[in-house]
Amino acid sequence: MLNGKNIKILELLFQEKYSIDDFAKLLNLNPRTIRYNIEDLNRALVKHNLSEIKKDKDLFYLDKKEIFKIKKLISSNSTLTSIDRRDYLLTKLLLNHEIVLSHESAVLDVTRRTLNNDLLEIKKFLREYQLEIEAIPGKGVKVYGNSKVINGLLIGFFTKFLSAGINLKTIFKDILFSLVDEKKLETILFKTNILLIKLKKEPQIYSFYAIISIIILSFTPKEDKEFPYKLQNIDLKKYEEIKSFFKEELQLELPDDYISIIIEILKSKYMSDFELILEKNMPFFFDELQRNIFKDIEIKKRLKNKILNLIRISDFKSRFNISEKNIEVSDLPEYNLELFDFLESLLRKYFRSFETEDVILLTRFIQSEINREQKNNRKKIIIVDNSLNHFAGKKVGDFLEKIYNVEVIQYLPVYKLKYFLAQDRKVDMIVTLINLEFEVTDIPVYEIELKKFWRNFKLLEEE
Repeated sequence: MLNGKNIKILELLFQEKYSIDDFAKLLNLNPRTIRYNIEDLNRALVKHNLSEIKKDKDLFYLDKKEIFKIKKLISSNSTLTSIDRRDYLLTKLLLNHEIVLSHESAVLDVTRRTLNNDLLEIKKFLREYQLEIEAIPGKGVKVYGNSKVINGLLIGFFTKFLSAGINLKTIFKDILFSLVDEKKLETILFKTNILLIKLKKEPQIYSFYAIISIIILSFTPKEDKEFPYKLQNIDLKKYEEIKSFFKEELQLELPDDYISIIIEILKSKYMSDFELILEKNMPFFFDELQRNIFKDIEIKKRLKNKILNLIRISDFKSRFNISEKNIEVSDLPEYNLELFDFLESLLRKYFRSFETEDVILLTRFIQSEINREQKNNRKKIIIVDNSLNHFAGKKVGDFLEKIYNVEVIQYLPVYKLKYFLAQDRKVDMIVTLINLEFEVTDIPVYEIELKKFWRNFKLLEEE
């Protein structure tokens, strides 16, 4: 594992050549420490089949062809954060039902005091799922509780590890590869993609990796591999298709509840206890959303399901501390900030505090849906105007579309109006810049006098 000093040295070498004295001044370390860290780095690079740090007289540098690979190595071997340590210890504890702190202290290269602090956070996390841990002198730390809940949490952590992709740190790769070797995992990923094509499904990335995690769990030596719940109304055709596929393609006899939970995951459902929270609080959440945000725009079933799926993903990421940090509140336009604040408060009220980035995504999604609905619901108008190329009519139309929720569907000279109306096109209003030669009885007509319009282009307020 690379330590902080190792990484700082490499980051400097990504840019140019440095001497021992240069490193010492820039990093505020003594030359002896720098030499030790360079030796340590060379051992790590050779271990991963990479070239050692090169030296030209007193200057150290990296082979440019190796820089990309070294950056990848840093991302997977950098110093573990407190969240990383928590994830590692939790996963080991949930897999084996016990851990020995002296051993894990050596693996993580941290003090027992640090591990004891980590255990306090682990205890707090597990209590949310009615799981308890106990430190037994001479035997280590054990976890107690419902094995179905433990399996559900393992699926969550495996999903988090897999979704990290090339940025996954080595310590987590080691956990996964201790259950299923790398080549087998590649085969599982490939074959599962084939299954999804057959099912005509394209699940969100966390859903996909949750399915892979179910399969990985089947390789564990755990005796009790059941899940918290099974489907009430199972799709037998889909059930048989999935079961036979894994048996034929991967020689896996997946238990019934594994297939059931895969079908649930294909519906973007991750945690069974959150589905109960959703069922209880969803009506109140959407009621407030309707009254305060959507107002006269109906939240239809399609939109409701999309919002629920975004909330499910947000809940999953919040539980397992998954933060992509791709966007910030400052990226939102100012007119979205009020909606963001409202959603953040509403989600906390009915569910939990979510990652800021997920509240931002929900804000953007809801705003885009409102904009789309408003555009679809715009009143359709035609403008009657005899000016050359409808110059005057288009100027008026531009103003009207900016100020009102209207869409100009046609600019017409007066002689074409009768023919146009005979086509039975849907028109909500006729705006005319000239006197019409006949009376229109079934569509509202508004006549604009151009001189007055230029002075006050809000003439349609009364309409």
